[in-house]
Formats: sequence, structure tokens, C-alpha cells
Amino acid sequence: MFESSVTAFQGLMFALRHQRSVKAIAAIAIIVTAVSAFLKLTAVEYMILTTTISLVFITELINSGLEYAIDLVTEDYHDLAKAAKDVAAAAVLLACVNAVLVGAIWLMGRLGWM
Repeated sequence: MFESSVTAFQGLMFALRHQRSVKAIAAIAIIVTAVSAFLKLTAVEYMILTTTISLVFITELINSGLEYAIDLVTEDYHDLAKAAKDVAAAAVLLACVNAVLVGAIWLMGRLGWM
């Protein structure tokens, strides 16, 4: 269990060092978390925030891992490799859209617009 956790942590650190998108997600997550500290969120709001941020991170890490695996197998262009990368990227896009919608709905609620 401990060795698996160390390996997972190394994978996270590798992604943070080598993937621009992971760096961008981390930066946005830090900003959103810092701002949320001043907004006095409820426990449920913190759970939703944490889940939403985690969903974006998880999908991006899966997408990055899949891209590395495909690039390892072939450097040639292949329609199926492109499709696999595009589908994984679509998962990241959906997670990001979900995060924006969750944030917008929360903000509209706080402003009394809902």
C-alpha cells in the first residue's frame, strides 16, 4: 500500500513537472481554493468544490497517462490513436465545463439570482 502511494505521488509530481495542462489546473485550483477561504463556504460547498476540482485533476491525469501510453506504442499517425486521445481530451473538457457550471450556479445562488 505504501509503495503504491509513493508510485502514485511520483506520477503526480511527474505530471506537474511535464504537463502544462496539469500545471494550469493546479494553479487554478490553488486560486479557487484561496478565494473560497474568504467566502466562508459551508461544509457541503467545500465537498462540492473539492469533488469538482478532483474530477478535473483525475480526468486530466488519465488523459495524460493515455497520451503517454499511445505515444509509447506508436509515433506514427493512426486514426484509432487520434480517436483515443480525442475521447480522453473530451473527458477533460466535460470535467472543466462541469467545474465552470458548478461555480456559476454557486455564484448565482450567493448573489440571489437563483
